[in-house]
Amino acid sequence: MPNPKISVLVPCYNSSKHIRQCVESVLNQTFKDIELICVNDGSTDNTLEILNEYAAKDSRLKVFDRANSGASAATNFAVDRSSGGYMFFMDHDDFLDLNYFEVLNAETLKNNYDMVFGGIKEYYGGSNIKNVNLAKGMNINPDETVEINDENRYKFFSLFYKCIVVHWGRLIKRSVIMENGIRLFTLDMTFTALTLLYAKKIVVNESVSYYYRQTEGSLSKKVFWMVSSCLKDFTLLKKNIKDRGFKDKEYEDIIDAAVCDTLVGYYDRWNIGLLSRCSLFEIRNMLNLIKDSIDYFNLNSVVNASPDKFLKVKYALFRFWVKNNIVFMPKVIRIARNIIRTFWFFK
Repeated sequence: MPNPKISVLVPCYNSSKHIRQCVESVLNQTFKDIELICVNDGSTDNTLEILNEYAAKDSRLKVFDRANSGASAATNFAVDRSSGGYMFFMDHDDFLDLNYFEVLNAETLKNNYDMVFGGIKEYYGGSNIKNVNLAKGMNINPDETVEINDENRYKFFSLFYKCIVVHWGRLIKRSVIMENGIRLFTLDMTFTALTLLYAKKIVVNESVSYYYRQTEGSLSKKVFWMVSSCLKDFTLLKKNIKDRGFKDKEYEDIIDAAVCDTLVGYYDRWNIGLLSRCSLFEIRNMLNLIKDSIDYFNLNSVVNASPDKFLKVKYALFRFWVKNNIVFMPKVIRIARNIIRTFWFFK
């Protein structure tokens, strides 16, 4: 039996609430030449039973059961067992337009693309859906063939933390991943960064959409997990690109800026106050990680080169907290900010 055109890879952990919608949105696609690989990552609910139920009806679904090891390890496990010419990654609680792969596959036939991006919509439940203008974020035109070369690769590499921060929502040519030994670390961003080092031709078609379910309490919204994972993954990424022969300083500068943006720019991006929602225990552990990272990621150089005067002020305060191991300051700032907001509200 010939290999399928597309392998859809889904790590699953306690997914019983939404996995049916996810699986059905893949198996009911108008484009049929696919395989769906679901890895049950040690679920404690009935996720495995649901997956086996669908697998008994459709041989394109392959189910693997393994001890819990995290979404990244489960995804890498699926990659090694896939056979499609293109790979497509999904989260277990997301879903697709039913003609999604038909449209994206038509694009792959046009110009032999390395990556074909579909549209992305944030799904909050029911009719509450927010469109993400991906092409605009990438500063390209929809359906425009973009060739990535040594002159513009820096621009697209920088998108791994500015715009394309996730690894799902696109077809990726199998050879890009397998021939270059690309695997997930912890965060989507590092995987995306590595694929952008090797992609040569991409296109965005936003006529069909990937629906990204928004839920409270997800890992991406936990500040301590996000910051500590960024520091660990970006350390590996910085070493990785050197080992792969990408030794131009511009790549290092982009990673350094990404770390600076993560650590110092948290307030601007999520309006939650830098580290302010973490416990004192988490902040103390985070400070120990940050102390070793400030010099390695050249944060001083990033801040000094920035035209943003406010960044310099925020970084000075941030560096003061880290240097003096002040774990309570974010909590104090949050309390003070809430008092000021309350005062202005009743004024």
